[in-house]
Amino acid sequence: MGKAVHFFWRTRVEQNIDLFGVENDFPAEHRTMAESLRKYLCAHILPKAAEWDRKEKSVPISVLRELIAATGLTGVGFSGVYGGHEFPGMDYLMKGVIMREIEAVDSGLRSIFSVQNSLVMMPIYWYGTEEQKHEWLPKLATFTAVGAYGQTEPNAGSDPGSMTTRAIQDGDAYVLNGSKAWITNAPIAHIFVVWAKDADGRIGAYLVERNTPGFTVTRETKWSLRLSSTGHLAFADCRIPLANKLPGAKGLGSAFKCLNEARYGIAWGSVGALRSCIEEVVPYSTTRTQFGKPLAAHDTQRAKIAEAVADYNQLLLLVREVARTADREGSLVPIHHLVSMAKWQASEKALTHAERLMLILGGNHCTFDYHTARHARNLHVVWTYEGTGDIHRKLLAERITGYPAFPRD
Repeated sequence: MGKAVHFFWRTRVEQNIDLFGVENDFPAEHRTMAESLRKYLCAHILPKAAEWDRKEKSVPISVLRELIAATGLTGVGFSGVYGGHEFPGMDYLMKGVIMREIEAVDSGLRSIFSVQNSLVMMPIYWYGTEEQKHEWLPKLATFTAVGAYGQTEPNAGSDPGSMTTRAIQDGDAYVLNGSKAWITNAPIAHIFVVWAKDADGRIGAYLVERNTPGFTVTRETKWSLRLSSTGHLAFADCRIPLANKLPGAKGLGSAFKCLNEARYGIAWGSVGALRSCIEEVVPYSTTRTQFGKPLAAHDTQRAKIAEAVADYNQLLLLVREVARTADREGSLVPIHHLVSMAKWQASEKALTHAERLMLILGGNHCTFDYHTARHARNLHVVWTYEGTGDIHRKLLAERITGYPAFPRD
């Protein structure tokens, strides 16, 4: 076990660094879930994270299935019985706590879960037929099947309304043509939720199975989020049955409702990544001696730690209040502006502090013995996807001032 894993485990389980007790205000069942999940992840997944990152190896599906079986993380966010599988439901605060603990290990691991749940299971649950729900939700909940979400295109990232992928009805099938870029889980996915325009330019969602003729997936190589796999989708006269359309998905508003769920998880996850950086760097700074005293005794270094801990607490308070408000409202839709703010602030501040904290590690930060630089690399992409920080600034300013962030038809 590497030095970083040793520090990380000792800090989280034995030392219990004082981060000022904000979490003590959480309900007991949420704290119990957090602690149980944290121990499992530290024991079974964290020790392998650096090696998977070094090899750019997506977390094996078998490991994901074991995690689900051991912790009961199935169907986060909805309830009902589908395909003989019961989904008991879960409040937004619990969902947030789960995403925080998962990203405390790695953003790529959390991305796998965010896509699987918020961007594949949720649209099927919200917009699918009963047949689609019964067929896919139980498989996705247990990672018997892996899902991916196809919205972003090479020339339509922040501007999804300009997507060019088409799904045109031809007799008893839809024919898809176009491409999608930066699709998480694509290389390992069995089912894809693909957003495309019909002959009249209306945006809808379609289920495309992996081995459908005319559909190809190529893997992207990247230096961030290396524990999750990313791919490019191409459709060339790809025919899918009419029954594969999600009938309830109508327009970009339907896609944005899914993205809102993902952004919520990203906000909580970013808080978890920042906490992990603090928990690794603090014990390092108190045991590493330079110029006759520990690094933590030098003002320039401890200032970095104090500022990181202050922002960690502010962010935790923010995402907790977003969760409580969502639970009162019963949905994230009425508070999408708060979700937008939380995603922007959490990912941006976590990135800022991860990059500052890793400097306390000196040259050690670029080895695979420590996790903080990996979190910093990951957070560059976390800031970017599901709306960059700049996009969320514009959206929040529109909400405040009334001046439109983007051209409106």
